[in-house]
Amino acid sequence: MEINANQILGITVYSLERGERIGQVRNFYLNPKEKELIALLIGNRKIIKDESILPLKDVRGISFEAITVDSPAVLRKKNEYPEAKEFIKSPPDIVGLSILKKDGTFLGRAASFSIDTETGKITKIHLSVGFIDSLRKDYTYIPAPRIEVIGSEMILVADDTTVKQARRPATQPPGKTEKREKRNKGKSSSNEFKSTRGETDAGCNEKIRALSGKTFCGHGPRIIFPEIDRDRETDKTAEEP
Repeated sequence: MEINANQILGITVYSLERGERIGQVRNFYLNPKEKELIALLIGNRKIIKDESILPLKDVRGISFEAITVDSPAVLRKKNEYPEAKEFIKSPPDIVGLSILKKDGTFLGRAASFSIDTETGKITKIHLSVGFIDSLRKDYTYIPAPRIEVIGSEMILVADDTTVKQARRPATQPPGKTEKREKRNKGKSSSNEFKSTRGETDAGCNEKIRALSGKTFCGHGPRIIFPEIDRDRETDKTAEEP
């Protein structure tokens, strides 16, 4: 499965052995040379400064809702993970890096990247866009095979690289999507009620106009019904001495 790295941040990590939460993802560690995600920084939910390293090879599953591991024993302290010492000391970050062709052509800036959850390999680098473009359903990216170097200050791609476009994936869990659809359905029903009420009011107004010859304006002037008012005037005259 492919997932945007930004969607991993904040996800809860669960232990399958204990059936409990053991932390949340606070950051991720990349190996720029191999163009892959190698580990996650896991923070304790209760103790802010308590952080551990979770090697990607020890992850059982990654989804938009959770990350699972066999047991808390797979979590390591930073000094217990020497193979990633250089990346942990100074975590490389590709976000904001300029993306250039060998001939110097500027294609944009990196906004995020997607990975294969099975291998950790980067599958594409997303390009940064403006606020208006961020609201669109499509996004632009550079495919991983076109990426030659991920450096500390720029990303180098092949000269024949072209920016691709694809449909933006869902960023919310199904449960939230269903709740949003229910809210929208409720609003639709409310609008239908208002529409029906409006049609009813309009029908009543037509009847009033037919009887009085005047338009009904809610809190406006009193409506005059000729026959009724004439009878009232006759009654008042009869009562006078």
